[in-house]
Amino acid sequence: MKCPHCQADQAPGDRFCADCGQPVAGAGAPAVTLVDINRKLRSGAAAAAKGLVEAYLKRDPRSDAAWVTLGDAEEDLHNPDEAAAAYRKALELNPRSYWAYIGLGILARKRADRDAAMEYYRRAVEIDPNLASAYTSMVVIKLEIGANEEALELAEKAWRLDRADATVAANLAVAYHYVGRLADRDRLVEEARRLGYGKLDRLQQIFSGELTVRK
Repeated sequence: MKCPHCQADQAPGDRFCADCGQPVAGAGAPAVTLVDINRKLRSGAAAAAKGLVEAYLKRDPRSDAAWVTLGDAEEDLHNPDEAAAAYRKALELNPRSYWAYIGLGILARKRADRDAAMEYYRRAVEIDPNLASAYTSMVVIKLEIGANEEALELAEKAWRLDRADATVAANLAVAYHYVGRLADRDRLVEEARRLGYGKLDRLQQIFSGELTVRK
């Protein structure tokens, strides 16, 4: 099947064109939404999500949420400079875009700039003190430097705030591992599994010592 708008090839069942972002399921199909795009991004289809959000931004270039989604897609595609530019555009449009701060924090952590990462996460929780994503991101940094008890405190706080996030559950499992609370670790691994966490093999590599969060 081809997109009726740009003629790009489409996979069976696709509702929206990954190239132009227009509906392909018939003339009455609704325009692509950010919910659709983020769902595709979470499924692992970062390249398709990027195409969709770029098309979305052509229609609504002042959507800070769309710029954050573009940043997330670029980050997943290992394009840190492009991701940072997208997050900064989101902040230009909305200085209170805490998701943009989260994205910048993740990029800073990946380049081993922990101080910058923590500052971005702190800015995010200044805007929303109940932002579990920021606290669970701080957990990783605390574990990297060996501050295990501080990491656990942050991980448990994130879990209290959001028990529907698989990454929050997984990071709490890792924090429990590093303080030796193995029964709690295993319980949270099962929670992460139930919530659809996609990197369970990595957790087991950490628990076996094959991988470490220490940097």
